[in-house]
Order: sequence, then structure tokens, then C-alpha cells
Amino acid sequence: MSDRKPTKNEILFAKIYAETGDAIKAYKEAYEENAGKVKYLNQTAYKKLNNPTIKALIEEIQQGLRAQLVMLAPDALNNIYDLAMNAESEKVRLEASKEIMYGAGLKPAEEVKLSAAGIFGGTPVEDIRDMIRQNIDNTDEQTQEVKN
Repeated sequence: MSDRKPTKNEILFAKIYAETGDAIKAYKEAYEENAGKVKYLNQTAYKKLNNPTIKALIEEIQQGLRAQLVMLAPDALNNIYDLAMNAESEKVRLEASKEIMYGAGLKPAEEVKLSAAGIFGGTPVEDIRDMIRQNIDNTDEQTQEVKN
């Protein structure tokens, strides 16, 4: 922390900002007597974040919050595991299972790559799409003929 002792307002600003990540809300609550008078509220609020005393205080508070979260992690994991195994709703069991998988680093692929292997051999994907569209169009035409 810096050499200067933080004021009550700075402590409150740092606490609210560390908890919410919202500098404007933190400024309005910590400096409510000035908040209505400040012409450029956004600039003033974000300027506070560059104050070395406040910056150090925010980091100290955030470290404490992270430590609390680490302490709660085993209970949270147990709750998610219990939901995955025992929830009545299939959707809840699925979501809990996904969270367990994500936490283990097993996320679904962000991108799916198409290949034309198998029954289409080396046919380009665009040609396969054209064949499918043509098949759909032919099916639609046949359906119309049957209806008429």
C-alpha cells in the first residue's frame, strides 16, 4: 500500500469497486455528497482508480475476496456434484455435469471443422452442400406434384 493512510471515502470506494467492478457506482456511494456536483462523473470516478492509495487498497481487498472464494470452492463443487447426481430435473443434472466438465478443463470445441470423408470421399464441402440443396429442391418439387 502507499505511504498515505486512506480516507474513509477512499476505503468505501475501494471496497465497493472491488466487489462490483463499477467505478461510477463506487464513486456515487463513497462520495455521495459530491456525486451530484461533479460535472464529469465518469472521469472523476475512473481517476480514483489511478490513485496509488486506492489502487493498493483495491488490490488488497480483491486478494481477500479471492481467498474467500478459494475457501468456498470445495463446498461449491460438492453442491454441483450433488446436483449432477441427484437433481430431479434432467436439465439441472445436465447443467451441473457441464459445470463439472468445464471446471476440469473439458469444454466443447469452439469450432467444428467439416470434412468430406466417408461416403463422399474427397468431394469438397461446397459440392456436398450443393448436392443436399438440389436433393431438397427435388423433394419439394415431387411433393408439389403429388399435392396437385
